[in-house]
Amino acid sequence: MNDRINQDDLEILIREAATKIGNNYQKEVWFACEKCGRERWVRLEKGKPRTILCRACARDKKVVRQCLICGKEFKAHRYLVADGYGMYCSSECRRIAQSNRISGDKHPMWKGGKILYHCGECGNPFEDYQSAERRFCSNSCNVINQRKQGIFCQTPNGAEATLIKVLEKNNLPFKYTGGGDVWLGNRNPDFINTNGKKQAIELFGAYWHPVFDVANRIEHYKQYGFDCLIIWEDELANVPKLTHKVKRFANA
Repeated sequence: MNDRINQDDLEILIREAATKIGNNYQKEVWFACEKCGRERWVRLEKGKPRTILCRACARDKKVVRQCLICGKEFKAHRYLVADGYGMYCSSECRRIAQSNRISGDKHPMWKGGKILYHCGECGNPFEDYQSAERRFCSNSCNVINQRKQGIFCQTPNGAEATLIKVLEKNNLPFKYTGGGDVWLGNRNPDFINTNGKKQAIELFGAYWHPVFDVANRIEHYKQYGFDCLIIWEDELANVPKLTHKVKRFANA
C-alpha cells in the first residue's frame, strides 16, 4: 500500500522508537525548543536536557533584545545575553547609560567637580576641575607669562633684525622692544615710537599669524591709546615701499 502516514502517526512511531532506544541505550525526553516551540527528543545529561534549542534555532546565534535606553529592538549574541550583556543597541546608548550611572559624585574619581579660577595673567575667570590646578585660562596667557619671566629668547629673530636695519638706516623713530621691554596689557609690541608718540609696530609672519589677528592686535593697542602698524614679513623684500609705509605712519 502506498498510503501516506499522517504527521500524528509519525510522531507516535518516533516516540515509541525513541522510548525503546532510551530504555536500552540512553535516556531521552520529549522537549520543546525554548525559542520556536518545536518539540523533539533531547538527550538527558545529569537529569537535564542536553540542549534547550532545536538545531535551526541553535544555528541562529543572536536573539532579539529591546534597548533599555531608546526602546529599539536589536539582535545580540546569545552568549553576551547569558553573561548579562546585550542591553543596549548602540555605543551611544551604552555611553548614556554608563554616564547616568557613574556621573557626578557617584564616580570613584570624583573630587568635587569644577571650581572657579582666575587667570594669573589676564585676570579673567574660568572654570576647571580641581585636579587640573591651572593658573592660566589659555595657552596664550601661559606663553605670555613665561615671556615676561624671560624664559623664551629675548633677542630679535631674522625678520626682526632685518627690519631693525631698515629703521636705523632711514633714521626712523622706532626701537626694538620685542624682547619684553614694553608690555601693553598682555601684549609685547615689537617696536615702539621713540619720539613720544603712542605708536607701535608689529611684524607678522604668515605662518604664525592669521589674517584676523591684525584687527585683534590693533583693537587691543587702542585700549591703551596706541596706534598700531602691522608689517608682514614678505614686505621686507621691497625696502623702498616698506620705508615709505613706516614714514607715513610715523608722521600721522
